[in-house]
Amino acid sequence: FFKQKTAYEISACLVGSEMCIRDRFSVGIVNLAGWGIIFPLLAFMILKKLAAKNELESKAVQNVYGFLYFGYKPQYFFWDFVILMRKIVSILILISLSRLQPFLQGISV
Repeated sequence: FFKQKTAYEISACLVGSEMCIRDRFSVGIVNLAGWGIIFPLLAFMILKKLAAKNELESKAVQNVYGFLYFGYKPQYFFWDFVILMRKIVSILILISLSRLQPFLQGISV
């Protein structure tokens, strides 16, 4: 039968592996684009359309999208997206500084 490798045996062959680093980078970019930009942008566009129709106060809309804007006044429904974009920009800056020493990364935040 087949002998399954342990996590220690697998990690030993991946340390410093160019393939492992490349795969992590591509997966990270896809996740950042999807979860950090595309889905929030779609939610923002839906809320903007509903706000233009003055439907943010209806119970049906509040049940579905209310968690995105309940903490804000109705005219500031978009503020959660501003905060999210600020976080994404911070993450991108930290990723670009990842080649610096840890001390410089810490003081740059």
